[in-house]
Amino acid sequence: METNKSLPTVQVALSALLAALGFETMSREVLAETENERLARYARIVVRHSPATISDKLAVNFRALGLIA
Repeated sequence: METNKSLPTVQVALSALLAALGFETMSREVLAETENERLARYARIVVRHSPATISDKLAVNFRALGLIA
């Protein structure tokens, strides 16, 4: 199992994005997540449910972090 080395920042960012999208429960859950695979799932949810105007930019950033392919 691979873990992400920038977890606190990634977790907080994902939490804020999920909360903004209305996923309050996921927003709280992601803060305790340590596995890269699970963080990647949250990242994909954020990209999928974000407005088209920013989803591509988010995907680029998540790719740079190694969260999505």
